Amino acid sequence: MKIIGVIRSLGERTEGFSEELLSEQVDKVFLVKNVEPLKSMVIECLKIGIDSGADYMITNDADVFILPGMVEVMLKHIKKHKCLMVTGKTFDKFLGVRDGGIRIFDCTKLKEPIEGIKNFKGTMLRPEAYISRTYGGIRVTDITSLHEFEQYYVDIYKRYVFQSIKSKKSGSIISNFEVTNDIDFKVAHQGFFDEEKDFKKSFPDLIEKNRLSDLSDIQGIMKNKSTINNPIKISVFTSSYNYSTYLKQAIESVLNQTYVNFEYILIDDGSTDNTYEIMKEYENNEHVKIIRMEKQSNLGAVLNKSIEISTGDYWSWCPADDYWDSHLLEKKVQYIEKYPKSVLFNSHYYVDLKNNVFKTRDFNEISSERFSKAIWKSCPIAFTGIFIPMYVFKEQKILFPEHLPALEDFYWTMNAVVNGIPFNYVPHKLHYKRKGHSTLSKRHGKDIPKLVEEIRNEFKLKL
Repeated sequence: MKIIGVIRSLGERTEGFSEELLSEQVDKVFLVKNVEPLKSMVIECLKIGIDSGADYMITNDADVFILPGMVEVMLKHIKKHKCLMVTGKTFDKFLGVRDGGIRIFDCTKLKEPIEGIKNFKGTMLRPEAYISRTYGGIRVTDITSLHEFEQYYVDIYKRYVFQSIKSKKSGSIISNFEVTNDIDFKVAHQGFFDEEKDFKKSFPDLIEKNRLSDLSDIQGIMKNKSTINNPIKISVFTSSYNYSTYLKQAIESVLNQTYVNFEYILIDDGSTDNTYEIMKEYENNEHVKIIRMEKQSNLGAVLNKSIEISTGDYWSWCPADDYWDSHLLEKKVQYIEKYPKSVLFNSHYYVDLKNNVFKTRDFNEISSERFSKAIWKSCPIAFTGIFIPMYVFKEQKILFPEHLPALEDFYWTMNAVVNGIPFNYVPHKLHYKRKGHSTLSKRHGKDIPKLVEEIRNEFKLKL
């Protein structure tokens, strides 16, 4: 599949900056500059889409931010809806939201729109709106749900400033700043706007003129702990013993998280299939650590091994046959302040072997006290995506059992409850639990009821 980018530029705009951002996400970037009227520029862009032999074409103006990951999101939308064009939002160089700042076209459907624009009588002020209305297009809003903006904000903004402002003074203002709250946000931007030759207006003036229409949303995020500056590090763990069929989906679901302050520990538990080869595909990813065991171990021992080498503040688990929602880490981190030092769990979906959702499991919002009582009747949580504070392992020494054939998670939960560790519910469905294949619990199915009773009796004696 070939994807190209076309940057449209009128007048003095920062083509180099926009081209750099887009070139990281597409096969080739073209520049169409100073073609007027606008409909002629649009025709020129569409012709490039056809002549290049590309499957899809991204177009954007030269002064907007095509953040990392945006092209991938746009591609998903156009494949899903099978339309000619998808339009999304992005940010311009003044950090105002640009409606229609990014578009993706299906290049196999461009000939008819070109003729339509050519034959249009009268002035055409919004060619893309005409294309969308006449030949099929949709508008999406999730391109800049601001987690993407906050993740890449500091790096992208610095790069832009160094390219667009030559002044040494403004360079020094921007070079060291960190956006940790709305005060820093204003100070940093005040320095930028005061030095920009084309915009000598002050920051308040820009707000009044609505150039920064979504400023309050951006400030709200910056007031909170953003994923860039958030000191909370999550250690995520996946192990596999001959689960290569599902492993890649599990790994991708973790690496595609919107929250970026995490490490990802992959353990090949002595597999005889291609588990290790799949893990090796990700060895250059900055989040990933790979451990290879010579022979299969007890699952409890593997879980404890992951804890031993974890360096995060919280530990989480994505089993090789399950997968996560991309917002799992982001949403659960938001509850850490509300429930400090608590184990956090969430609701989930059940999927079949083809990833079709056939059932959901909703846990009632349950207090830690009620949880401690409920555990004696049934286990009211799933361990996929669980957040366990590292102090529980390191200080309280509550580790996973290495003597059981199954139910290591249930044993650990009982142990934690008996030792007074609080559990709290995050009211979101954040992972997908697979059913219909061979699992450890299934292989020990006949012994499970007896094992449950033995575990409960063991901890009753400890009360």
